[in-house]
Order: sequence, then C-alpha cells, then structure tokens
Amino acid sequence: MGTVLRGVLSLKILLVVLPLVALVCAPQAFAGHIEGMATGTLTSQTSGACNIGYSTYCPSGNCICKTFSGTVVGTPVGRGSIVLSLTVDYGATLSSRPTCAPLFGIMEINASNASQVINAVGSSCDPLVGTVVTFSGGFGVISGGSGWGSLSGTFDRASGTGVMRYNGAY
Repeated sequence: MGTVLRGVLSLKILLVVLPLVALVCAPQAFAGHIEGMATGTLTSQTSGACNIGYSTYCPSGNCICKTFSGTVVGTPVGRGSIVLSLTVDYGATLSSRPTCAPLFGIMEINASNASQVINAVGSSCDPLVGTVVTFSGGFGVISGGSGWGSLSGTFDRASGTGVMRYNGAY
C-alpha cells in the first residue's frame, strides 16, 4: 500500500472516529460561578477549637477559636450576613514568627438569594512585622447549594477587622 493511500485511509478513519469521540466524551462545563467577599469584626476569641461543624478540628490540641460577624456580598447568595468560626491550630505552626498555622473553619451565610454553610481549610500566616495576618485555602459548600474553590483574606489584629474573598465553581 502506498504512502498516499495510507494517508487517505488514516484521514478517513479520523474523520469517522473524531466525531464519535466528541459525542462519547462531550466537554464538561461548570454550571456556574460562586464568589463572594465578606467583611467582618472579631466578636470572640477563646482557647480550644470552635464548637461547630468543620471548625471543631484541632489536631495538635493547641488551638484558638476565633469568631467573626459581618456582611457578605456574592454570587449566587446576594447580600446578607455571615458568621465565620475559625479554629487556628497554633500547635502545628511551621516555625516562630513569621509563621503559618493550619486553620479549619465554617461560614454560615444568610443572604437575600440563598443561605449557605461552607467548610473551609487552609493556613493563617503571621507577618514578621505589623499586625495584618493573611490566610488562604479552599472551601466546599455543604448546605444551601454546591460549590468549591479557593479563598484568601486578611485580618488586622490592631483593628479586629477582616476581609475574605472566595471564588470557585458549582
């Protein structure tokens, strides 16, 4: 069989097989986008793990529970209120300051379009100088919808205020 004939047969096979592959392996699209920004104030700080949902994790046993209350605006929830409970595991820090420690949290959102409960996990990092702590990690919606993604934010220890952004898909 000549090279040209093999090329023509290969092309014919591809023209038949590729559309079948496209039908069987249709591309997956995300149904929607989930995002939001929460601003809040530290309302309590106690020794030990928080006592609600995913924020109850404290693997090292040396944790602080930090609870924030504030407002949230986002998609698909709209505008509303948020309570964020974070357990920071100081027994598992990477080093002395500057350092990062694991965190486990739960966000309870009551908003105009939806109410959601979101689990979060990540790290809280203290700077060498200054009062602004940063945190980052991931989240998963466990009630009031579905979704997952990443989150990041800051907390100013001097003012007791924080900002958190989350972004993902559902």
